Amino acid sequence: MYKILFSKQLTKKDHIRIISSLLLFTNTTAILLYAFLRLLFIETPITLAEDAIGLLKTLSVGTASALGIYALLLLTELAEMLINRRKFNVYAYLRYATIAVFGILMFYLAGCNAQYHAGIHKDVNTGMVTSYENLEPGNTLLVMNNEVLNHTDIPLGENFILINDDVKGLTEKNGKVSAGCKLVITDKNGREILSEPDLFKGDDVFLKENAKSLKCTISTGKPMDWEEKYDVAVTFWDKYGNGKIENKFKVRMIDIP
Repeated sequence: MYKILFSKQLTKKDHIRIISSLLLFTNTTAILLYAFLRLLFIETPITLAEDAIGLLKTLSVGTASALGIYALLLLTELAEMLINRRKFNVYAYLRYATIAVFGILMFYLAGCNAQYHAGIHKDVNTGMVTSYENLEPGNTLLVMNNEVLNHTDIPLGENFILINDDVKGLTEKNGKVSAGCKLVITDKNGREILSEPDLFKGDDVFLKENAKSLKCTISTGKPMDWEEKYDVAVTFWDKYGNGKIENKFKVRMIDIP
């Protein structure tokens, strides 16, 4: 491939052909990867706007990658010409390389803002899906009676705790951080049986060193019934910033063993 591309000085048409091929390859790969991840987490509710933003960011990274490869090819050809002392228009190649590098920076910053990070992961044992933006938990777990759960069968009437441990990204003000916690539980018909807009309200400012973990205590009982499943959605958000963590999972109510 190297000999085909660089056996002679490239024309403007050659440059257009190369960059078009690279853009097609990297963006097709990016779209396929995005589609795979969406299918993997198909049960996670994502709005159309969030989906569109995610796709645009993915395409921006794909475009930046294509421009990066193109710039590398240009510099490789330039080095080869210098080594072989071939005649060439150095300013033309530097111009193309400068445009490519500028494009990389533009698309990379557009797609991956340095102040923005997001992710999603699923616990294979509990089925809990955790998504986050600008706040990142090191570990997410369910605890009942001081034991970490590897299931979501909860005795009716028991309490359990959702913990996002080693959380990073909370905005600090004067050595303190502030967070909110929303809890919603719905039955199999989608009817809300519990909705708490902010469990931390009135006690939502913490010393930074005391806010390594974000916890939510979840109580069970009436109107819940035995052997019924319920959807639990817990959202933590940064009241001083724009970060959030969403935890979603199903629980099954069982009789006390």
